Order: sequence, then C-alpha cells, then structure tokens
Amino acid sequence: MDLLYVGFKGNYNYSFRLVKEMAGNHLFLTNSFEGLRKDIAKMKRVYDKVVMFGVDKKLNGNIRIETCAERNGDYRYSTADVKKLSDKLGCYGIHNKISNNPTSYLCNDAYYEMLTRCTNSEVVFIHIPSKRRMTEDLFNNLLIFFQNMTFFFESVT
Repeated sequence: MDLLYVGFKGNYNYSFRLVKEMAGNHLFLTNSFEGLRKDIAKMKRVYDKVVMFGVDKKLNGNIRIETCAERNGDYRYSTADVKKLSDKLGCYGIHNKISNNPTSYLCNDAYYEMLTRCTNSEVVFIHIPSKRRMTEDLFNNLLIFFQNMTFFFESVT
C-alpha cells in the first residue's frame, strides 16, 4: 500500500510532530496558501492513501475527521470510509467526531488541493488539538493507530 502522511511545517505545530514521528512517506506543507499549493503540486507521485493532519486550537482531547473541503463554492469529498475510520479510532480510545462542514483556512485549502491532485486516492484530513490541549496519551494513541494504517485500510477497502 502506498501511503503518505501530511502535516504542516513548524516545530511547535503538533501535526508536524505527529507526522515526523511516523515511519513512512512524509510531506510537510508550508503555512501559507501559495506555499502549500506549491508543495502539493511538487509531489513526485500520487499516493493511493493520504492521511493529512492539521491543528485546531478549539479541540480539547479529541480529534475531528473532515469529510470535505470547499473553495469558491466547489466542494471536494473524501472517498475514504470516514465512518469506519471513526469507529476504529474509537476502539483505540481516541474520541473523535466527523464533520461535514469545511473549515475556512489553510487546512481546508490543503485538503482541497490534495483531493484535487489525488482524485483516484483515498484522502482524509484529521484535525488534532494544539500542543496546549493535546494529552500525551492522545498523542501516543494517535501515533500507534496511524502507524497501523496499513491494517486499517486493508480492512476498509
């Protein structure tokens, strides 16, 4: 399985820390609209599965799975089975919710770009808490869970 983990650049960004600690293919996005679009356009190949992470400072000890992204009224939807992903995360003790409402900043733009670039791939975007609201248990559970994504995707597809 061809899997890419994506986070945003910055040592204080927990998406960076999470992705950096995972074994496998990584992409770190620039924290600007123009920069992240260039980063995604420069990808040398399209992956079968893409798991993207971004920080939402409002989250407190839980995560949110995004189902879609929007730009100028154009919506792009994930083809990943987010319900099964949510259920499986719950089995690992990771409290989560599914959102059908696109966010309105860099994470949404990155998700839209990746969904546009990887039209035949399973792409999912997951918001995680900031450093201030991330517990060590949640971080470790996320790391363990997403390192086993091969198992998860094989059971979903």
